[in-house]
Formats: sequence, C-alpha cells, structure tokens
Amino acid sequence: MNATNQPLKQTPLVSLKDGGISYFDEAANIGVKNLRLRLVLEGEPVVVLLSQQSDSVHVLEGVGNAGEHLSILTVITRIDGLHAIVVSHTISNTGTLPLTVKEASTGQFGDASAVMHGHGSWLGWDLRYCHTDNVRTEHYPHCQMEYPYFRMLPVDKVRLGGGEDQAFPALFVKDQKGGGGVVFAAASQALNYTTFVLRKGGMVNTSVFEEFAMEHDPRQSEGFIVPGGGSMTLDGLFIQLTGDVAAEDAHVDYINYLAGRFAFRGSKTALLREAFHCTWNYGVFAEQNEAALLPTAQFIATNLPNIKWFLVDAGYLAAGIDSNFLDRFYPDPNQYIAPEKWPRGICGFTDELRRLGLRPGIWWSPTAQLNSTLFGEHPDWFLR
Repeated sequence: MNATNQPLKQTPLVSLKDGGISYFDEAANIGVKNLRLRLVLEGEPVVVLLSQQSDSVHVLEGVGNAGEHLSILTVITRIDGLHAIVVSHTISNTGTLPLTVKEASTGQFGDASAVMHGHGSWLGWDLRYCHTDNVRTEHYPHCQMEYPYFRMLPVDKVRLGGGEDQAFPALFVKDQKGGGGVVFAAASQALNYTTFVLRKGGMVNTSVFEEFAMEHDPRQSEGFIVPGGGSMTLDGLFIQLTGDVAAEDAHVDYINYLAGRFAFRGSKTALLREAFHCTWNYGVFAEQNEAALLPTAQFIATNLPNIKWFLVDAGYLAAGIDSNFLDRFYPDPNQYIAPEKWPRGICGFTDELRRLGLRPGIWWSPTAQLNSTLFGEHPDWFLR
C-alpha cells in the first residue's frame, strides 16, 4: 500500500471558537471526529484515517494485491463565511492494470471515528434528525411527507437520500433542546450519488451512532474504475456545524453554497411563472381517465389562472400503471389506449385541455421489454 505520507493541501482546521471547524475533534454540542474513508476493492476493505498529528493519510487496515498500487490524497477545503468544510478524496492507481473500487464511503469506521454529542451525555437521547428527501417521501404511491419531519435517531438501520426528487441529499442532526447541529451533504454530483446510512448507538458508546456512513454510490454500475496510472476524485462532502437553527432552516447555507457553484435552472424555469398540475397526487393515482380528470381541468382553468400545465400521470394506458413503456407505443401508439377511459382518445382530451387554456403533458417511462415486438424488429436500436 502506497498511501502513507500523502500531504493534505490544507492543514486541519481550527476549532469552532476560532472561526473554523475541526474535521477531527468534537466541537460545540455535536461534532465529528476522525471520519474515515472506507474502500472495497474487489471485495477487500481498505480503511484510511486522516491523522491530525502528521497531516497525512494512514492505512488502518491493509489489503491483498488489489491495493498494492493504491494512493489516496484527501483535501479539506474551508468554506468562507461558514463553519463548514468540504472533504474530498482522490484515489490514484500507480499500477498499470485497472483498479475496481466496488464501494466507497466516508463515515465512522473504528472506535476512534464518531459523530459526537456533548460531554458525558446520554449519547444522543435528545438528538433529532431530518433529511431533504423527506419533503416527498420515498414510500410510494402517496407522495406525502413522513411525520414527524424532525424525528428521533433510528434504532433500526435506515438509508436516506435515495429519492428521485433530491439530486443533492442533505442530512441534519440536532439536539431537540437547542444548541448546535451538523449538516452532512453532497458537495457535488459529478461522479457519484450520496446516500446516508444511520443507526443509533447504544447507551454506552463512543458515538451517538452505531453506524454512520455517507456512501459514494456509483448508481447503476458495478463500481468505480480507476485506470492504470490514472486517478479518480470522489465527489466532495459538505460538513457544517450550525448554531441553534430550526430544522426547516438548517439547509439554507448549504443550498446557497450549491447555488454559488452550479448553474441550476431555478432562475430560468417556466415554473416560476406557470404552475404545474400533476394528476397523480390528488386522489386519482392509477385511475387516469377523462371522466375523472376533465372536471379538475375545468376547475383549474376557471379558478387557478397561474396553473398553466396539466400532466396526465401513470395509468392512462389500458393495462394500467405497469404499461408505460416504449414498446406499448410501437408500432401503433393508439393500440393500448382504452376507449372506455378516453372516448375521444388521448388527442381529443388534450385538445380539450388546450381549449381551456392549459398545456397538456404526459408521464411515461422510456423502457422497452426484450420480449417486445419493438426489440424483435429493431434490435439495432438498442444500445444495451
């Protein structure tokens, strides 16, 4: 392993009282201590530690041949004006053969690594957490918030941040009685997706969590590939110590940080001027049909002039919600439109929407089945 004595670009930061944040030591009421990077290389774990004493990266657990040409550089960047840092890890392959990183996560791995709470406290008994995915729950089909939004630490392991509606997941942990908290979040999403794994610790423990990890999820792949002689930088993690802030305001600094780094569509989207109605979320669910939707469209056109878009969600085809696929529209797009649902056809219904002054939309999933007519006649259209 060639991972020792790799200098940090920036030395560990000073304590909170000096205007910064320490990545290593407990600070204020809640803090983080020695969060480590854990890699799994073809089934063999590697754990590295950021050492405060020597400002270098040390290997805590060795591996076999898979890790002989691995080098890791960890960069800690302070965010101006905030008690926050961004931590990123660059993995270099000094060998000639490709290196496969099956898993990568930052968290508490070992006794010296922890999310801390107070001094001699009940270790998280009064802590609460919330996460940005809870704005729209991950339990379908009802698409409503889970309550309470701000809840006790989970006794059973939970995985947060995997919802489709939140590209930049964030987790907030805070004492319900007041005092400081911590925001853990994804600083970027160029390479991977960030998810959080949580499980509350016992009454006697070095951390408030039995398990705590921020996972760099490669999403729909078998891992990260680092070519021979190449390197790969995992997406950074945003960590902020907050003051006594309310849960609904905890992510404001983080959102502003993202807005200053990325060109989001928020300032240009038409939704700032024209509201959007989705038929799924108002009791219709999979029973999409003209008789159910037309009165709603007429009401919107008469009473809600700011709503300009009317989207028909899943369930509009004859076979219901499980049939929104490309092959259902090939070769005849009208083949699966049930006449009892749409006596004037989909086009007749959308013409009526336009007459009312609404712009129609439709939900579909661009998926094709390998046993479909579409694939049988045009396998050359399929990339994978």
